[in-house]
Amino acid sequence: MKNLSFLPFLVLLSFIFQSCQKPSDEISTEFESLFNGENLEGWYIQGDAQANVENGMLNLSNDQSGPGGWLLSNGEYKNFHLEFEFLCPPPNNSGVAVRYKDSHGGHPAVSAYEINIFSTPNTQNPTGSVYNLARSFLSDSLKPMDWNRMEIIARGDCLVTKVNGVQLLTTHQRRAFAGHIGFQAHDGKVKHAIQLKNIRIKPLPHEEISSPQIEDYMRSTMNVKSELLLASGDLSNWEIVGDGQWELKDDHILGRTRKDDFSFLKSVKAYRDFYLTLKFRIKKSHNSGVFILQDPLAAEISLATGLEINIYDHDGFAYGWPTGSVVTKARAFIGIVDYDDWNTMEIFSFQNHICTYVNGLKASEYYVTEEFDRPGNICLQVGVQVASEEKGGSEVGFKDVEIKDFSEIPFIGY
Repeated sequence: MKNLSFLPFLVLLSFIFQSCQKPSDEISTEFESLFNGENLEGWYIQGDAQANVENGMLNLSNDQSGPGGWLLSNGEYKNFHLEFEFLCPPPNNSGVAVRYKDSHGGHPAVSAYEINIFSTPNTQNPTGSVYNLARSFLSDSLKPMDWNRMEIIARGDCLVTKVNGVQLLTTHQRRAFAGHIGFQAHDGKVKHAIQLKNIRIKPLPHEEISSPQIEDYMRSTMNVKSELLLASGDLSNWEIVGDGQWELKDDHILGRTRKDDFSFLKSVKAYRDFYLTLKFRIKKSHNSGVFILQDPLAAEISLATGLEINIYDHDGFAYGWPTGSVVTKARAFIGIVDYDDWNTMEIFSFQNHICTYVNGLKASEYYVTEEFDRPGNICLQVGVQVASEEKGGSEVGFKDVEIKDFSEIPFIGY
């Protein structure tokens, strides 16, 4: 006889797979123009924005003495693929409002989403970022002094941004689901200006959100129990790789390296679908990380054989992969680590979806490519200070490393 009590659990998982999968490229209609190249028909101004059309281009700037404003679409949009070309050389600052309900008041970056256009590298929210929610990585595809093409895909709770065909981020957020599209005339004090052309939109099929986000589900499910991977005085679940030193303390393990050393604690077991939690403590200039989906057959642990969730901050806003980033794949905000205390890291891996949190804040998201879509080892790293002149060793403490293994959950499919 079948266990019918398990069926609601399977149905919930099916909804989760559907809402958290990578957005499909399939579309229901063709692109349609949002800007006719002649006038501001279909748009209205909110706040201190100055807008005009000249030679087929939309020119937008702020009143230097005012708080700035927005040029907003008359229509509201829910699921869509937006694309446009922009010229906004530094130090100009602008942005794109997505799903903004102006009747609610406030600012799109607070009440909806603002996709930032700010092509100065030393900033927390560079071009393509979802302002203060998801940080884009620095891409050579961006041409600060020339025209660029931006794409924004909003479907269900998933937002994707691209510049010149290169994807800068993907994130799942549930702040807003429908509203106006707009372009920002930044606030006053200095003059900001942006030029826009070829603004087009393609409506996408409706996507119902009927389940929790994957991280909320994996945190709360009672069907999968947590396993303590790293306990005080016990390394039975790990093997040491490299020349570093690992010292067992009363409540944690301390890893140390000298110059040019890298060392890892490598889990004996391989995992694909899991929720990993741990605490770490590190000095600001020191280098560490957590590798996941590490190829069990590989001769070495590297970015070619696994994905690294970084624990390393240096060089301010210009650094590419601060703590919580999926190195070379998805970029976290800087400044979310407490260097005087223990920090919490959460890593979610389910099917091809990776999501990380640091100290309760969503740090990065990524959909893995085929070569990493397999079970792999978890590796705790102590590295070297590659950015310092001395390139000295590092020191890091880990404790309370726990995992929920979801490998026994039946695969339902997308």
